[in-house]
Amino acid sequence: MLASLILQPGCGSDEVLGQGAGDAAPPVAIEASSPPPPALPPPPADTAAPANTEPCPAQPLAAGAYARKLTHGGLGRTYDVHVPAGLGPGERIPVVLYLHPLGMNKSYLRLRGSQKADKERFVAVFPDGVNGSWNAGACCGPANGASGKPPLDDVGFIRAVVADLSSVLCVDRRRVYATGFSNGGFLSHRLACEASDLVAAAVPVGSVNGLTQCQPKRPVPILMINGTADLLVPYQGGFSFPGITQGSFISVSQTMDGWLQRNGCSGAPEETYNKGSARCLTHGCAAGAKVAQCTVEGGGHCWYGDLLCFVGKNTTDIVVTDASWAFLRQFALP
Repeated sequence: MLASLILQPGCGSDEVLGQGAGDAAPPVAIEASSPPPPALPPPPADTAAPANTEPCPAQPLAAGAYARKLTHGGLGRTYDVHVPAGLGPGERIPVVLYLHPLGMNKSYLRLRGSQKADKERFVAVFPDGVNGSWNAGACCGPANGASGKPPLDDVGFIRAVVADLSSVLCVDRRRVYATGFSNGGFLSHRLACEASDLVAAAVPVGSVNGLTQCQPKRPVPILMINGTADLLVPYQGGFSFPGITQGSFISVSQTMDGWLQRNGCSGAPEETYNKGSARCLTHGCAAGAKVAQCTVEGGGHCWYGDLLCFVGKNTTDIVVTDASWAFLRQFALP
């Protein structure tokens, strides 16, 4: 049963969806090639945080939904972007990367992410994994090499996405954020570990850290959202599946402890949310960062507050789409 859930094919369509003004604009394609990664690529080194010194494009994308294409690591890759209405000339706009779960595609979180982008005025980006998967270390194959195929450089792909996006929009490079569900949540952890110069903060959902080495160059704000009855990413850890995972998943508490140590957090946590089955504890950390854990008692493998639930109990006691933006918007790269 779990195998069928993990390998469930993607739903939805890759066609461009109109989401407001400019919805008739056709997909735009580019060819920005980069060399294939080595069989076992080392973690990319963080660089200095990019300042907003690069000029904005003369003719940025209008409001609407677009499909973008690029080439990275010798592969054709795609992502969708939703641009809210009402942006002023030269206005720097924050970006939220929505990373889909295993077996799904870029359309999985597109509706809710686009609606939130319109309401809160940020650009929502929906990258597509190869064969529905992301290389986030322990999770998941085939992208992580567990099935015997060469592992993919998905951190490099996300860097390429942001670079391409910056060529067509006036991106605020200090406010690029990552959130994702399941395998996409694992990649959110990896981006926080290996791309702390790119991602200002991250909200992994239904996931744990899948890396054995995680050395960000600065404290990275993290909000984790997990259910105690999640069968696919167990709260206590231990899940593994041949051809999909590299070893067994660590626990939520192990992941949390790792971020607390890396981010130089101290003192007792503050309860910042408590409603029904959902409770959030937040730690203050070095350089103004925060590490927070929202736990859903009895919660399954779900993007809570929506119909996006693989298995187990969903709830509206916490709405992930809202909670993720409320956390992310607090932070910017130094």
